[in-house]
Amino acid sequence: MLRLTDATRGSYKKLVLRGDRLVGAILLGDLAAVGDLARALEHDDPLPDHPLHLLTTLGAAR
Repeated sequence: MLRLTDATRGSYKKLVLRGDRLVGAILLGDLAAVGDLARALEHDDPLPDHPLHLLTTLGAAR
């Protein structure tokens, strides 16, 4: 499980992982990563070695 909280931006993000697969996610306040996360869930793709970048605005903008 990965969590990222940004109190200054009022956002909370949580990824629930099973091995290298995404099985659930919660995004509150910042939805920039929703597209990448939805694709990972739909296609059951393995996540990258460092999935934390999926929770950041920078990672979602690729």
